[in-house]
Amino acid sequence: MVDLRLRMMTDSDQDTALVVWWRNQPDARTLFFNTDVVTPDTHRNFIATRKPHDLVYMIEVDGQPVGMCALTVDVKAREAEFGRIYIDPEQRGRGYARTAVQRTLWYGFEILRLNRIWIEAFDDNRPILALYESLGLTLIEGQSREVNGRRTVFYEISYETWRLLNADTSA
Repeated sequence: MVDLRLRMMTDSDQDTALVVWWRNQPDARTLFFNTDVVTPDTHRNFIATRKPHDLVYMIEVDGQPVGMCALTVDVKAREAEFGRIYIDPEQRGRGYARTAVQRTLWYGFEILRLNRIWIEAFDDNRPILALYESLGLTLIEGQSREVNGRRTVFYEISYETWRLLNADTSA
């Protein structure tokens, strides 16, 4: 059994080096809304200035970083945006993204007691959209925007839907 954990990203040398390398990969530059080159200084500034409810995680498997993701929480509205997910190209195809999304949804709904989690992604990123759909997120019809000349779409899942899909049927 794989031990996948989410831990808060830091400005440590290790996290900084990995984020700089990942975010500057050609495929990452097409997946993230911000396509700027990431430097150690811009990463450390991001970590230092992020808001308290911007939960940015390193995804670790057996103690080794394999990717990153984030949950940006609106405490008053009791909802959050999930995103900024990236899995190291050498680690893809092992289910790490699926597990990271599942654990983040669980944390958002069971620990933070959120009512809704939503996601915005490029509409041509079929692999991530298929993953979101397989986990029960549904397209928000009529809601999209253009980012960097590309169309985005929004998906969401409510606490009620999540509970129905994740009910313990072993009893």
